[in-house]
Amino acid sequence: GTQVVLRIDGRRYLASVPFELASPLGSAGTGDHVVVRGRPSPLDGAPAGWVRSRHLAGRLSVVGLERGPPAAIWYSWANAVRRTLAAGSASFDQERRPLYLGMVIGDDRALSELRQFRFRAAGLSHLTAVSGQNVAFVIAVAAPLLTRLGRRSRALATLALLVAVVLVTRADPSVLRASVMAGLAVLAVSAGRVAPALRVLAVTVTLLLLVDPMLVHALGFRLSL
Repeated sequence: GTQVVLRIDGRRYLASVPFELASPLGSAGTGDHVVVRGRPSPLDGAPAGWVRSRHLAGRLSVVGLERGPPAAIWYSWANAVRRTLAAGSASFDQERRPLYLGMVIGDDRALSELRQFRFRAAGLSHLTAVSGQNVAFVIAVAAPLLTRLGRRSRALATLALLVAVVLVTRADPSVLRASVMAGLAVLAVSAGRVAPALRVLAVTVTLLLLVDPMLVHALGFRLSL
């Protein structure tokens, strides 16, 4: 079947959807609505830090599912970008396609167990996950256009680009860290100030943990720091 995280009345559940009911999820993305029937139960056996960092309240065994209203426009846009990137990788073979999607948008679900083992054995498994380097790459690609703008306009455009990266990568903790750091650095430069990297990092950690204290349990967030 399929596992998906559902938010119901402000609580998040790790839902298990049987194969015969999962077809409506084929084109679903972050923020899309579904109508479900199911049975909640405790989320036993999962690492406590993993559960806390994802704000999971329990499991949900789904016995009925159908699509509901579409997502908000910003989620719909981000989902469309992800689908476009996935479609653009169709020319790759079955080994390279999930590797590309893992590096670009953090979607490594189709990566074979053998390929995962090889990356772990080589100490390179971090390359298959979306991370701060993705933020740097996006800014580097956009730099020729951004430099044509005035200082204030360039700062606003860069901040908008960072928000877009966070939405497309579904707010991965390491991308959150890198994006907030980049945003603070951009604001400092636009104000004519030079902010030491260590200070920017400290402010970033403080802001993110004030917004979501459970990030402290996310291993990706710790390693990113």
